[in-house]
Amino acid sequence: MAENNRAVYQQAFEWFHGDHSPVVALDINNPNSWKIPSYVMNNITNHHQFHGCENEDASAHINRLTHVFKTFNLQGAKQDEIFLHLFPFTLSDRAATWLDSQPAGTFTTWEVLRNAFLKKYFPPAKSLLPP
Repeated sequence: MAENNRAVYQQAFEWFHGDHSPVVALDINNPNSWKIPSYVMNNITNHHQFHGCENEDASAHINRLTHVFKTFNLQGAKQDEIFLHLFPFTLSDRAATWLDSQPAGTFTTWEVLRNAFLKKYFPPAKSLLPP
């Protein structure tokens, strides 16, 4: 019983301290630090949320984010790193739960994260046009 309690405590500790993150975004190599422009954070948190509902278009979500994320440049940051850092902020509800349920360290590149997201929310059957 004590072992089970420790496992639950350890899991909760990891979650609360961010050690569980499925996304491994590399540190941005910029000695002057860097900040995501506030208009970008405002835009993605208020206008570009993906909830994981059946009627949402995951491919369109990725396309819209690509346009938003390419409106700014961070010295020392590659687009891949920017996408890895920001994409989790665009998910809510079921989609955020899906991302959080992935094992720690699962996503180390934007391509891997994007493909997993599209596989989950835009499977090939969904992309077929009705007859």
